[in-house]
Amino acid sequence: MNVTQKQQVLDQIAIFKQIDLKGLIAEANSSEPDFDKISFGEYSASAFLSACNRVITQLENELERGLGLNLPFQYNFHNEFGNGNLQGDISNINSLINSKQFQNAIPFLNRLIYYEILNGFWDKSAVKAHPIDELILKQISERLDLISQHLSEYSQANQRLIQELESEKNALTEFFNQRKEELNTITKNLQASNDQVNQINTLVTNSSVTEEKINGIYRAQNEKLEEIKKAFEIQGETFNQFNKTADELKQNLIDRISNSDEKFKQFEENLKYIEDKKEFIDQKQEEIIKLTGFAADASLGYTFNRRSGQLEKSVKFWRWAVPAMTVITLGWVAAVFTQYFSNFNFTPDWNLVLMNIVKTLPMFAVLGFVIAQYSRERSIQEEYAFKSAVAMTITAYADKLNDPANKEKMIIESIQKVYEAPKIHGEKTLKKPLLNSKRINESIDHLIEVLKQIEKLKP
Repeated sequence: MNVTQKQQVLDQIAIFKQIDLKGLIAEANSSEPDFDKISFGEYSASAFLSACNRVITQLENELERGLGLNLPFQYNFHNEFGNGNLQGDISNINSLINSKQFQNAIPFLNRLIYYEILNGFWDKSAVKAHPIDELILKQISERLDLISQHLSEYSQANQRLIQELESEKNALTEFFNQRKEELNTITKNLQASNDQVNQINTLVTNSSVTEEKINGIYRAQNEKLEEIKKAFEIQGETFNQFNKTADELKQNLIDRISNSDEKFKQFEENLKYIEDKKEFIDQKQEEIIKLTGFAADASLGYTFNRRSGQLEKSVKFWRWAVPAMTVITLGWVAAVFTQYFSNFNFTPDWNLVLMNIVKTLPMFAVLGFVIAQYSRERSIQEEYAFKSAVAMTITAYADKLNDPANKEKMIIESIQKVYEAPKIHGEKTLKKPLLNSKRINESIDHLIEVLKQIEKLKP
């Protein structure tokens, strides 16, 4: 074995030496008065104690001062002793002795004895740990100690039995006294019983007198009983009729309950169908609310878009009028300065030039008017197109706001801006407003009412 294994064996030996083996044997057999009758298998109690102490002591001495590490830790005897190891066998002996299972510890004890015999230190230790006389004296001493321990345990058990007998004796004495008192009470009650017997005899005599009266009452009661039986039969028929009616009502009620159950099941199915559709309806409700807002935006945007389309013809007319008027103006200038295309020789006569310029000024004025009118119509058309685009996105941007007050404020201000008269290049506003004030206010009120209806539709 190695050093670690040796230490493990010594640790188990130390645990064994701490066990009060004599006390455990005496305690386990405290009810047996004859010590010589105590045995564990093939061992008497004293032999078991001596064998355990001897095998452990010799093994410890051999490990500490004898063969030591040269002893085998594990062994396999290939016979009835089987195989094992020192640490495991001693540990099993310790556990079984602590649980007072001495019989089960014998196989492990025999295997350790065979181990020591096989290794030559059972009868004669390599370190002369015990002479033969000393071994015999030790066995006798252990036997005497075990007998003394057993007698002590047996004495304590007898003392407990004596105490129990004293308790039983006291209980019997108390029981005897209690029964004696009960007997005295019965004796006293006997006289009272005799008096009661006399009273009973008197009552029997009186009862004979009243017997006739009782018989008369009995006959009258029999007559009443017959009448009651007849009345009971009538009541029975009435009761049977009532039961029949009740059964009919019960069956009718059961039928109604069955119908109610079917209707209830149908109602549950309808309710389940409605609940299943609730989410779909809520989704569609939100879509309707959004579509309503988008419809209002689209209606407003369409109005401005239609007005922009109406201006297309006018813009197209003035778009072609600008180059046409430019050509006409240039032709008129050429005609004036060439004396209507009759004199292409230009003479620097400033009076003539000034007079020709005066003649061409009306045409330049008309050209300027045409260009200004085209710019004006084009600007109005672009303004309406912009208002149409803004109107179609009011609700979309308003939905980004969580506060209803801010949302309503944004929509109103946006609509007011949209309904402002279009601004022209070089002009603050058109002389004629796009819509009069009354119509603007009516439109704003209508849109506010639509927005309130949309808010009510929201869940």
